[in-house]
Amino acid sequence: MSPKSEEFDLQAIAKKLMVCVESTFMQMCNTSFIGDPQITEKDIIEYQSRMRIFGLEKFNGPCYISVINLYLNDDQLKKDRPIGAVLLYIEESVATSLLKATGQKGLDCEDFDSITNYTGEFCSSIVGQFKTELKSLGYSDIATSAPSNYQDDIPGGVNFKFSQQKFYELSFVLKKEPAVIVDVTLAPSS
Repeated sequence: MSPKSEEFDLQAIAKKLMVCVESTFMQMCNTSFIGDPQITEKDIIEYQSRMRIFGLEKFNGPCYISVINLYLNDDQLKKDRPIGAVLLYIEESVATSLLKATGQKGLDCEDFDSITNYTGEFCSSIVGQFKTELKSLGYSDIATSAPSNYQDDIPGGVNFKFSQQKFYELSFVLKKEPAVIVDVTLAPSS
């Protein structure tokens, strides 16, 4: 079971996600953000039936991106029919300090694979908590894809529920500038 169209509120979902992001960064690297995040509703830009993703629009420079698709159940996951997606963007200059703050020994903070793997771990942790929050909004246990990790953009775009026209962007500030941005799109079950 999940919320039907008439009781669906994407903004309420974005607010639940906000709590998950803040909790994840506090747990994984003892980092808290400055103030509340800015939450903005935006139009999905579709290109060839996929959600267009260009990270350089988020920051004034390079970034790392991790995406996890959300599915109503395992059958929909196998058919790759998502009902939504969570995208995590971490500004490049902040990524190294966030990774160092995790306290992991032997971590090469200059290695692309290390950074993108940790971006995926941050995203997985956020989505793991988010799945629990979605239950409180009436969704059953959502199935998720593994994180896919990129730098600056996702050339092929992201699969999403084509009926969705909007997403929410949550912008989190560190050191007076947005450093972490999370996008969410999620459709009702009908």
